[in-house]
Amino acid sequence: MTDMNMNHREKDLEKVQVDHHGTGNHNELNDKAASSSPLPIGPLPLTLRQRKYDKIQSHNYEPDESEVWRAYVAQQHFNNRGQWWTTGKRRALKRWTLTFLVGVCQAFIAYFGNMATRSLTARKFDKVNDLLREEVMGEAVKGTAFVVFLLYQTAFAFLASVFVWVEPVSAGSGIPEIKCYLNGIDLPRVVRVRTLICKVCGVLFSVAAGLPVGKEGPMVHSGAVIAAGISQGRTKFWGADTSFTKFSDFRNEREKRDFVACGAAAGVCSAFGAPIGGVLFSLEEGASYWSTKLTWRAFFCAMITLGTLYSLKNLDNWWGQADIENLFSFGEFNSISGENSNFSVWELFLFIVIGCLGGLIGSVFNATNEHLTVWRMRNINHSKNWRFVEVILVSMFVTTMSFVLPLMWTKCTELPTDSQDWTNQEKNLVDALVPFRCEKGKEYNEVASLIFTEPDIAIKQLFHFQEAGEDDTSTFSSAALFIFFLPYICMASLVYGIAVPSGLFVPSLLSGAAFGRLCGHLLHKLDGSSGTFADSGTYALMGAAAVLGGMARMTISLTVILLEVSKKFINVHMYSCNFYWFI
Repeated sequence: MTDMNMNHREKDLEKVQVDHHGTGNHNELNDKAASSSPLPIGPLPLTLRQRKYDKIQSHNYEPDESEVWRAYVAQQHFNNRGQWWTTGKRRALKRWTLTFLVGVCQAFIAYFGNMATRSLTARKFDKVNDLLREEVMGEAVKGTAFVVFLLYQTAFAFLASVFVWVEPVSAGSGIPEIKCYLNGIDLPRVVRVRTLICKVCGVLFSVAAGLPVGKEGPMVHSGAVIAAGISQGRTKFWGADTSFTKFSDFRNEREKRDFVACGAAAGVCSAFGAPIGGVLFSLEEGASYWSTKLTWRAFFCAMITLGTLYSLKNLDNWWGQADIENLFSFGEFNSISGENSNFSVWELFLFIVIGCLGGLIGSVFNATNEHLTVWRMRNINHSKNWRFVEVILVSMFVTTMSFVLPLMWTKCTELPTDSQDWTNQEKNLVDALVPFRCEKGKEYNEVASLIFTEPDIAIKQLFHFQEAGEDDTSTFSSAALFIFFLPYICMASLVYGIAVPSGLFVPSLLSGAAFGRLCGHLLHKLDGSSGTFADSGTYALMGAAAVLGGMARMTISLTVILLEVSKKFINVHMYSCNFYWFI
């Protein structure tokens, strides 16, 4: 009797499986099978989300314990008896050599990518500014500059979206995917060569399109992909595969994970010029497994990246005095009052307040972007066509806002003329102020100077134009900073998540710098001309750190990265106050 019941149940289960893949109704069969036997009848049909993530697996970090492998290792130990150059030393030399190559390759990609972005952006703004001058002089039809600006921005956004169309994994910054990979989740195609090409080429056009995005996040992803490819010695994209004997010791998940961690550190270093911060980023935000040996390898890889960047940048002066102008930097921070710091000790409490406000701004930004992401997942991300259309529409909206905001600011401010005590850095930043529709060489538009320029130049302007409340003139007024800050951070929240390669570091820094300088400017307005508070650039630096920390939720690594970028050790106290209190 029991055998008959089991036979009936097996037939019912077969019908359920057939019905699961076919078109029949299996609810009655489920009930019949359940009534014939109390045993479970197998898995229920997968939902759409379960099917989507069904192919995602975890890494296997366990060493091979097969009899064949143990015999192979024993044979190696036997052959190495009495020899100085053992198999272990050869393996270590290969590992360090490959780590060296990872740092060099990542530096080349970061350098030429940076140069390409600057070239595209400069060509776009030069053309638009020329047309604006012609419109003012009556030599061009009104609106020509806006149409050309719109065409440039939309064309670049179109190209950036094309690369995401080719490889959808290349969208976004790539940092969350690398975090998943380093923590044991094997996401498909994350460290493939095609992803690298689409990520690097796409982010060039994303930044050139004037979208509030940065290329620093994708640099971390590119470093991880380079490390994964070099360590394995093969690629499926080109069908290339080196001799298996040269890379046989590294073709396992454990070694590949360690190389990816080194590549992530090199990516941070290539983005910010911060090797120590890159190592701490991989430790704090990336890998769940760490060791002393891996720390030295990651630091070595980051230092090789930084050294290669310096070499490439200083080829024209035969490696003389290091020039990092074309690398991401906050510039040189000089003390206003001789050897003393630019802030008073009691102002640390004000920096704590700015840190709390920056954390609140970051929380609102993340919550808003989360709701937009959920809406995109339900209505847009299911179709490549809709994602492509969204990129075009968002790009047109951002372009219109970027052009309308300077038009709304009709005031033309005179260029600072008292520059006898100014540094060369400050003089160069004055030359970078944008006239827009004002008289070139004499006046500039405050809002346009923050929009119609590269983001890192705008950040330096907010940091280094002195305003200590005594006799210094205000380069950016409170109204101009507010008009720029609020729409820019809203547009950044809207853009982050569309189908283009994008990073969030630079938009966070730029919006935070505008917020911090606004706070400093208001304090000086309340104080009058007594000079009680620190320079407004110091408050801009604190605002940038606070907003970036509130968005990224990083503490130690972010403090060190900003410390290395600003080249000032004394700023570590202010950064610590910011990050401690917003957490």
